[in-house]
Amino acid sequence: MTQLTFPETITPEIDEILGMPNFRTTPIAHLFRESGEDIPPKMEREQAFILFWLLRLALEHGADWKQHAGAEIERRLDIVKAQRQNASETKPNSTLVEVRHDDGHRVPIHIDGDRVTAIGEDEGR
Repeated sequence: MTQLTFPETITPEIDEILGMPNFRTTPIAHLFRESGEDIPPKMEREQAFILFWLLRLALEHGADWKQHAGAEIERRLDIVKAQRQNASETKPNSTLVEVRHDDGHRVPIHIDGDRVTAIGEDEGR
């Protein structure tokens, strides 16, 4: 792992990153998870993961961190689009999604055309 130097005072880039609210970081974390990252499905962990990633980019690239972040986000969007395309080719008009409730339990939902079916609930519920 590359050693990065943390500045003695806050930079504009670090200030912007550390000031990001969860509603900006959460969608990025969901994209990263869907494209293969192991991020726990808890808002605080999602935000921490993305802030750490962006902070490393700012320390590595300074003012150019946004261009590097944008390129990685585009790369991951391409991965997810390809995964979804492959999945839709195997069963058109069919989608499997997971609904997370406020209390933490998850319910897999199968959408096939106009038909929506709850498959079941996760274990331990």
